[in-house]
Amino acid sequence: MVHEQEMILTESFIFTYGKLKKLKILNSLTVYTSNKLSKLVHEMFIHSSFKNSIKYIEPLLENKSIIPATFTKSHFSLLIPKLLDNILDAAMVYDFMKYRGTLGFYTPIDNKIYLLLTNSTNLFGWINDENIADLMAHEMMHYCAANKLNDFYRLWKPIFVKYYMSFIKTYINLVTGFTISKKLENKLSHYYSKIYIPFIMKNDGKFLKNVNSYYKKLLNLYSEKSMLYKILTEEFDNNTVNVLLYNLYYIVKLGIQNPFKIPEYPPYEQIYYALIDAYKTIKFNSRQSQTTLPYQELLFPSEISAISITSKNARYLFNSSLKLLDL
Repeated sequence: MVHEQEMILTESFIFTYGKLKKLKILNSLTVYTSNKLSKLVHEMFIHSSFKNSIKYIEPLLENKSIIPATFTKSHFSLLIPKLLDNILDAAMVYDFMKYRGTLGFYTPIDNKIYLLLTNSTNLFGWINDENIADLMAHEMMHYCAANKLNDFYRLWKPIFVKYYMSFIKTYINLVTGFTISKKLENKLSHYYSKIYIPFIMKNDGKFLKNVNSYYKKLLNLYSEKSMLYKILTEEFDNNTVNVLLYNLYYIVKLGIQNPFKIPEYPPYEQIYYALIDAYKTIKFNSRQSQTTLPYQELLFPSEISAISITSKNARYLFNSSLKLLDL
């Protein structure tokens, strides 16, 4: 059995990349990949606490659905390069790279997972094996959601409902100071189970042909004509409900327009806290102690899976999710 302390000390050196192949991703970002990098990531996964899941990962590395890459050809990259220029917020990326040494994302445009590594994490170029495994597991949940949506949804639905119910109850309590009644709780549970989750899950991980249309419908979930508004007014006055839903509307709209900007907006803290606290309710104490983007759960349910999956308590769901891919 590998203990947490041992996992922290298990690291790999990416000093030598092998024969590099140049790739253009997201139309503007140039990265470099090689077979040697794929083999390295394979070995790192085997050395991690996810090693029993390697049989599901190997086919994805072989068919290039998972692509490890670097930002530079340099073997002596001691300064962190400016990453994802014009795509991500540079300060956020710098901070992430400083502590993790990796950056990863799933893109539905070409249905691939990119693991972007750098040996500039520290002077010696070491990267923690468990961090790489966590990152791959995180992005694999988005990959599974996009490729096996209905099956993935059925597998995770009980956890999604529990998560969103915890979120909305905590958020309402923070804003109003009141604990909702059992009657309202039952109605909200039905709303999240039958309306909210199916709607946003349907679009999770997909490259939508009409993005603006979807976002308009998403924002309508928080309007005065919405079902959520009607449910909440059964227990709270209109002014209180307007405040509750406007705050959510604002954060979701910001998440759509500028997802890498952290808002300087007081209610943001209440929403953020409620989203983080909800992970305690589903009892997945993830090593990723906070969301990668603090409102992604309001847009994509698979983010709940992705954050949770690094918890050992959720490991059975990782294999169950990967089995859906029929690899």
